[in-house]
Amino acid sequence: LDRRGVTLTLKGATIVRDGTGYIRISEMPAYGELGRALERRWLQVGEKREGSPQATAAGDSARLLPLVFSRQVISGVERGKTENVRDVSARMYHLKFDDERLQTLVGELPREFPESSPVTAVARFLEDRLRDFRVARAILWIRPRSHVLVRARLELAPRAEGAQVQRVILDATLVPLNQGVTPPAAPEGAARLRPET
Repeated sequence: LDRRGVTLTLKGATIVRDGTGYIRISEMPAYGELGRALERRWLQVGEKREGSPQATAAGDSARLLPLVFSRQVISGVERGKTENVRDVSARMYHLKFDDERLQTLVGELPREFPESSPVTAVARFLEDRLRDFRVARAILWIRPRSHVLVRARLELAPRAEGAQVQRVILDATLVPLNQGVTPPAAPEGAARLRPET
């Protein structure tokens, strides 16, 4: 994990507990000693935080949507059907973005939400991705009366032809698990991924 300049392409399972993400790698190329060290291990991504990440995400989304519309980032909206997202009724919306304005807004998000580490983390992730990728498809699931975002899905396509990575999918659900569903516990002894890795 101390090596720099190593890109890992992997498949695995992810969970989020107490605001911290964990990844368990189930399939990855043979990177020699590094691969043997990571295979089937839980990896911790980010620092643990106190408080409710679900409540923070819902509150942030209520402030984020008006900001997106006020900056004229969205160039078109097509309303879809109503679906249940973990027993929460939400209307589906297909969005088209103005590419340049979207990149500008993503860069401004950490200043707009200085107290929100989830928004800052997502903004930094998207800022890096949007240099090489454009938003090919975006779908939001929004509650009709409260206008709270409950799920978002972005599909990113490479800007350059013949790029090695052909598609990146970001899919996040912002409502708690159904009652009676026990979420997995945070893995004990997970390896820590530092930001530079």
